[in-house]
Amino acid sequence: MFLNTGFGYYVDSKDRKVSKFELPKGEHPDPTGHTFVEVNSKEDLDKIILDRSQAQIEADTLELQRTYHKNAALTKLKAIGLLPEEINALIG
Repeated sequence: MFLNTGFGYYVDSKDRKVSKFELPKGEHPDPTGHTFVEVNSKEDLDKIILDRSQAQIEADTLELQRTYHKNAALTKLKAIGLLPEEINALIG
């Protein structure tokens, strides 16, 4: 791929915007499995909103659930006095 501005994003086979790039102007290897769209400037690139895949949404949801349950467990252990003092001091 040849870049005139160096700013752009990659599109997957389902026409989803999957990642942005900032590369030096000039020739670069073609992105395997993706096409690229070049934009005129960094300001234009900043306006691009990436599409999230279902896998990304599920991973983010799982991480939020893990964090919630971890915090709930720590709060309960702290409340009943079963949290080691070293950990209790770290979480406040």
